[in-house]
Amino acid sequence: MRKQLRKAMINWREIPFFRLLIPLVLGILTSLKFNCSAPWINYFLFILLGVIILTQFIRINFKWNWLHGFLINAFLFCFALQLSHYHTDWHRVDHFRNYLNQENLIIGVVDSKPSFKSRTIQIDLALQQIGSGEKELNNCTGSIFLSLRNDTINQSIRYGDLILLRARPRQVKANPNPETFDFSKYLANRNIHYQAFANGEDWTRLAEGYGNPVLTIAFKIQDHLSAILEKYIPQENELAVATALILGNKEKLSSELRSAYAETGAMHVLAVSGLHVGLIWGILSFLFSFIRWRHSAWSLIRTLLTLAGLWSFALVTGASPSVLRAATMFSFLIIGSALQRNPNVYNTLAASAFCLLLFNPMLIVEVGFQLSYLAVIGIVYFYRKIYGSWYIENYLGDQIWKLSAVAIAAQLSTLPLTMFYFHQFPIYFLLSGLIVVPFAFLILSLGIVLFIAELIIPFLSYWIAKLLFGILWLMNAMINLIQQLPDGFFKAIWIEEWGMILLFVVLFNIVLSINTRQFKWLMFAGGFLLVFLILESGTAIKNRNQKLITFYHIPKYTYIEFVDANHAFAIDDQAIDKKLINYNTTNFHLKHDIKSIDNFHLVDDPILRANWMFETPFVQFFDYRLAILKTLPAKAPKQKIKLDAILFRRDAAVSIVEAKAFFDFDQVIIDGALNYRQRQKLWNECQRLNISYHDTSEGALMLKLK
Repeated sequence: MRKQLRKAMINWREIPFFRLLIPLVLGILTSLKFNCSAPWINYFLFILLGVIILTQFIRINFKWNWLHGFLINAFLFCFALQLSHYHTDWHRVDHFRNYLNQENLIIGVVDSKPSFKSRTIQIDLALQQIGSGEKELNNCTGSIFLSLRNDTINQSIRYGDLILLRARPRQVKANPNPETFDFSKYLANRNIHYQAFANGEDWTRLAEGYGNPVLTIAFKIQDHLSAILEKYIPQENELAVATALILGNKEKLSSELRSAYAETGAMHVLAVSGLHVGLIWGILSFLFSFIRWRHSAWSLIRTLLTLAGLWSFALVTGASPSVLRAATMFSFLIIGSALQRNPNVYNTLAASAFCLLLFNPMLIVEVGFQLSYLAVIGIVYFYRKIYGSWYIENYLGDQIWKLSAVAIAAQLSTLPLTMFYFHQFPIYFLLSGLIVVPFAFLILSLGIVLFIAELIIPFLSYWIAKLLFGILWLMNAMINLIQQLPDGFFKAIWIEEWGMILLFVVLFNIVLSINTRQFKWLMFAGGFLLVFLILESGTAIKNRNQKLITFYHIPKYTYIEFVDANHAFAIDDQAIDKKLINYNTTNFHLKHDIKSIDNFHLVDDPILRANWMFETPFVQFFDYRLAILKTLPAKAPKQKIKLDAILFRRDAAVSIVEAKAFFDFDQVIIDGALNYRQRQKLWNECQRLNISYHDTSEGALMLKLK
């Protein structure tokens, strides 16, 4: 079997960087999972390095040749452990968290382009000094996620500003609700662990121009080009798509427009990344093809001009992590093609990933990083096999089939990941791909021509912009039309991490079967797919028999769900914004296959449903009895009412001692909607009376009933 595997896979000697990438990735993932780092690893690294160098000068018996590779892998694994640890400035002695006070005076540099939301302006602030006063400032490191109120004063803040800020940085907490997007983890992957809020009077600009000079120029150019688009394309939706596709700024996209592109599988065209960098490469290659200079230096000049074009585009679009990553990846591919006639693409991709991870090991957990490389690998491997499976003589049909083959290859290699992260799959991705890819090429090309015309021949700009607007309008119209088609996408998909891994194993076995032309690998793929389906069926059966009660934490609100099989009863203390509920509950509903929900309010009249009853302030779900308290009746009953738990809701004017005169209960649930003093008072009472309690602000409470 080992010989067959060797025959099936690519020659390891052709992909040395892929071999080096494996221990590096494993080391980074191990460090992130177990946070394992120790000073002795540094000494061990020096010892390993010395032994590796020593083995180069000692003739080793053939049977011990594997030792050299083992030592290199061990060195890279341990190096990755330390690299991940030291990349996180949280561990540094001079991190600002060691100097925090109740009131903090902060001097820092705006380290990101301000993101303008409807109510706030969000920036990354790299701290330089912190203290309780001007005479007690300490030099420090670290960054905070700063939110400013979106008003005329704060709108003047710019990248590179050195500001004096008075604020209370607080550690970013994970969302306490189950399966919800973890914003704290997202920020931690960007090396940010604290956030702060401020008004216009809380900060003062001390100086300008403290940012990276290259990025400062890039952001100014981006703002200037954005103003040109706003000048000639006043229509909201077309302007939003133009600024997103050409300049990488997605702030103008409405939620409806985002949904239309996401549900049709075309959202990737609005996020400047590998597709756009690849299109720029295609545009430059097309233009250079007209130059018939046969001098030996032309190959080098063309390569340098192409790289300059790619990186100029990356900087002008805001130098976001996704476009920088894509530019790096394509730069390696271009350089590899220039150095060799037939470079190994997989080795070139591995080399770019290796260098990117050395620069920032946290990239390994970014969804964009994973999708970019999987999509490119899928296109490289599957495209020719898919395209070669169907010969079309007609030129137009052949071009359509080429685009379709690329889309199928990319979707095939990223399918397990997209199902795991996004919980949906667009059915019409082929149709939308046939539209957005050529349209994106035209829009990018016309955008560049518009910017050049505005600089050189302004009177042509109007007509170029008219043509650009027409193409943007047509693309939006066609995407909206595809969105209206019935059964446009599979939604409510939920797979666990093990399910994603199993699907990748299935895909790997399919690749083996293609390479070896042996049916047994296809049998293995079918076997693993069967295991996946059996486990998913088991989960579905389990969900059909579930009885759950979930006490969510939604700031300022009370929200409880009672789940009976695939149906839920939800109750809250007042009408809550539906978007807020969806944000906190959607993923939980997907995981537990909750298909329908009946919503009620605590002020409603008595309600009776199968296995569920509500009459203020009592709820009974099967045999579980709950009281949701804000006040108590004027007179205590002759006999205490037996309950499983009582919930103290927002503004509850009741003590636990008073509640015990009315009810006999086993547990106290403290609603996170209560203010801190009220919650603290209830904590102390529960501890003094030796009563079990749970505060939903520390995490949602989920109870499983038998």
